Amino acid sequence: MDPNQFGILIDEVLSELKSNTPGAMMQLLVTAAIESGLRFFKQVGGGPALGFFQMEPATFYDLWRVVYQEDAYRRIELFRVCHLPSQVGMENTIGAYEPPVNLLYKNIPLAIATARAQYQRYSEPLPSLVKNEFGNDIYDLDAIVDYYIKYWRPNPEK
Repeated sequence: MDPNQFGILIDEVLSELKSNTPGAMMQLLVTAAIESGLRFFKQVGGGPALGFFQMEPATFYDLWRVVYQEDAYRRIELFRVCHLPSQVGMENTIGAYEPPVNLLYKNIPLAIATARAQYQRYSEPLPSLVKNEFGNDIYDLDAIVDYYIKYWRPNPEK
C-alpha cells in the first residue's frame, strides 16, 4: 500500500474517532511500516500477528475487553467509524460480544483504531513535532521509532 494514501486513511479514521494528535498519524504509519512494510496482512513465517500493524490476537482481545467493553461511547464510535454491524462478533464465555480477530486484516479502519487504542494505554505522550533549522514543524523520526520500540515492541527477542 502506498504510505501517503495509508497516512491519509489513518488521519481520517483518527479524526473521526476524535483521537488524532499531531504525532498520532505518523506514529501509526511508522509502526505499520516497521511491522509489515505495508505489504503483509498475516505474519511472515506463520506467527499469530495480523494486519498492517501485526497486532497479536491476545492484544486485540485484551483491548476489546478492557477498552471497548468498559467504555460504551468509545465502543459505539468504533462501530460507527469502522462500519461494524451491531451484531458483529461472537459470544465469549462471559456473554459479551467480541469481533473476530480476522477483522484486523479485513477491516483496515478497525486495525487503525485498535493500534491507536494500544498506544493510548500508556501515559507517556506520543512524540510531538519539532522545529527544523528553518523553523518548520517536522516529525522526530528517531523519537517515533524509540516510542515504537518502548511500547509496541518492548521485547524484540520474541
